[in-house]
Amino acid sequence: MSSLLLGKVFTGSSAEFAEAVVIEHGLIAFVGTASGASSLFPLATPIDIPRDAVVLPGFIDAHCHMCMLGSSLLKPDLVKCKTLSEIKSILLATRAADASSPRLFARQWRFDSLVDEFGRTVRPNKSILDSLFPDVPVYLDSFDLHSIWVNSEALRELGVSEDTQDPKGGSYERDEAGELTGLILETPVFEHIWPFLANQLSDKDRDDGLQRAFDAYVSTGVTGAIDMAMTEEDLSTFERYYTSHNNTLPIRVSAHWLISPAGTETDRVARVATAVSHRARLAKFEPWFRIVGIKIIVDGVIDACTAFMKEPYANGETAGPIWTLEELIPVVTAADRAGLQVACHAIGDAASEIALEALSRASLTNGEQPGRRHRLEHLESITKESPVCVLE
Repeated sequence: MSSLLLGKVFTGSSAEFAEAVVIEHGLIAFVGTASGASSLFPLATPIDIPRDAVVLPGFIDAHCHMCMLGSSLLKPDLVKCKTLSEIKSILLATRAADASSPRLFARQWRFDSLVDEFGRTVRPNKSILDSLFPDVPVYLDSFDLHSIWVNSEALRELGVSEDTQDPKGGSYERDEAGELTGLILETPVFEHIWPFLANQLSDKDRDDGLQRAFDAYVSTGVTGAIDMAMTEEDLSTFERYYTSHNNTLPIRVSAHWLISPAGTETDRVARVATAVSHRARLAKFEPWFRIVGIKIIVDGVIDACTAFMKEPYANGETAGPIWTLEELIPVVTAADRAGLQVACHAIGDAASEIALEALSRASLTNGEQPGRRHRLEHLESITKESPVCVLE
């Protein structure tokens, strides 16, 4: 069974548009002239599209978090806010529209948007949110998703107090008096806040969120995605969707298993083995869904001054890595040996160097590996002397 699509077809391989695409058994069998398509596939069934439409190849989102995307589409967006007043107005309107909701969420606030009535840029603080919402937990995701700004009610239900110890690679920010400010940075976001909030959702909530993400992608021409922080909860959601939709997904998804830095070397390497196990178990889900690698968050982000940089920030602060080189090497080596693609979040110049060093040592240890294609994600700050630049 063949299908024929006629229109202006952009291929990317030529300045000229093609005229026709023939699809056979779910694969593109022909791209070229209309006469060529008719000649080679005379029985192809035409697909009805607008006459002035332009046909593009499907887009692939190379770095996403699909379940989080689905949830975020229900949250008000703060990215265009330039002042605290604008942020407050959106939050108050959101709460007024749904006063019975047990929590208030919003997304994409920026550190440089927290400008008060005197024109001063202030630090996120729970007191700002407490003055508006003293009785409902508030969770505001930062633009880069590496920080969450919460109020006192959220800290209470999270079980976080002044006595709570900061986990490796992150912090519950405190002021000079040792009081929690309500800003949560890096590791506790991924390993405490996200799992806590995920546990407040029903399977239906998660399934509906994933459907919203699929709908958003399909409506914009995305045909494939790389999910960069797969967890047990997210994996279960994908599996439910696959089995309840005739063993298929709307788009193809490849996933990287998120590796926590917590615990001992044995613990961390064991998480690589979990990724390997899931990859084997999910082989029957291909080509729609598969585990292809692991994700390691080596450092933080520039905005929060948590990226691992060689030089101090303008305010004099410094930040270390979430993963040291010594911690990276055995995990990266184990993943490389297993044929998993390693994706290292590395934003600071120092972070990219230790990530690259770990990948290099894994290559030396394991020798030639077929299909080896590891990744450094983001690379926001590198120097001309960086090994990354030298390789380019």
